[in-house]
Amino acid sequence: MTPRALVLTALFALSPFVSGGIAHAQTEQGPDKEKPRAGQPDGKASAPMIRIHRAKATPDGKVGEVCVVAEGGGDAVPKVILTMDSVPVAPRRSASAGGGQGNECPTPWDYRIPLAPGTHYLEAAVFANNSDTPAAVARDSLVGKADSAALATTLHIFTIGINRYPAGMDSLSYARTDARAFADSIRRQAAPLFGSVRIDSLFDAAATRDSIITTLMDIRDRVRPNDTFVFFFAGHGAMQNGHMFLAGSEVNSLASERTLTLKGIRDDDLLNRMADIKGNTLMVLDACHSGQMITAFRNKESRARAELILELGQRPNMAILAATDSSGLAEENSQMGHGLFTAALLRGRKPGEAREVRGPEYLNASAHTFLKAWYLEERSETRDETHIWKPPTKTFNLVVR
Repeated sequence: MTPRALVLTALFALSPFVSGGIAHAQTEQGPDKEKPRAGQPDGKASAPMIRIHRAKATPDGKVGEVCVVAEGGGDAVPKVILTMDSVPVAPRRSASAGGGQGNECPTPWDYRIPLAPGTHYLEAAVFANNSDTPAAVARDSLVGKADSAALATTLHIFTIGINRYPAGMDSLSYARTDARAFADSIRRQAAPLFGSVRIDSLFDAAATRDSIITTLMDIRDRVRPNDTFVFFFAGHGAMQNGHMFLAGSEVNSLASERTLTLKGIRDDDLLNRMADIKGNTLMVLDACHSGQMITAFRNKESRARAELILELGQRPNMAILAATDSSGLAEENSQMGHGLFTAALLRGRKPGEAREVRGPEYLNASAHTFLKAWYLEERSETRDETHIWKPPTKTFNLVVR
């Protein structure tokens, strides 16, 4: 089955200069740009100069071809560094090899770069006189394409965020914000990866048990075998009699199993409904005790059904990301303006981190690393936060970072 990708990253700070799908280069020259070039009548050396002579993707959108032209203000072969998405890229040949012939790049700075789907930002810098500061900079961008099979698929997103519960229940501050931010971050980045993106959301009073189940049934009828479905819940979670419950907006007590059964959704009930949805499936839970959902999926009955579904080929893949283990409490943080787990999932790429398509294991590991460092720095304690389960099959692509 053709892999698909789900984008879960912050927008890059570097602004694109895009027109008609391929960006026009923008060049920033240093203060000496008016100096005469070498060979001019007064014999002075040319000012440092750099431009991206060519930046285009191959017809299949899988490889970027880049050619850089530079002068180093008197240096025979100036130092040039090209980065894509802040990661340095090596040229196809060494600078001493000289330029190519014919249609090849006429300079030593000739690049062929693998492209993940989506927009990638290029920056070329020239350094003169052994300086560590660029003398001139040029920028451009490339667009990587998803394959035709991926473009024929749909990404379905269902987010639930509940801040307000009935009297007697503690309200949350950022569950609704988390659900919106999670959906928005996916929607912004997923356009090159899928033929279409469809988002369903329920917030606060609208997120009753009946509404959640009705929406899941509607999505079940829409999702095709090669589509991708993401379920996100931020709200109260509770444990009763060995089961984890997602608290719908009408739940007025986390201590009453009867109330949770009537107005919430029990772990095995949700898993059975998710199992009826064809396609790649990701469940993300930012709620207390959410790791119990993974335990429930591992139990004998659920696992037997999951293995049967996998054997019949009805479920290509499923992954579950949970904020805590079965006994843990999910936290919110006013400085981040999010639940801690959602904040970790939404964080941008680290400086210098390559942009590439990766699976849900990486997303979980990245969030785990973020939270582990946060707890150590803020509270001087080590906590084993975030949990993941996936079946023993080839994972589906999930993230472009």
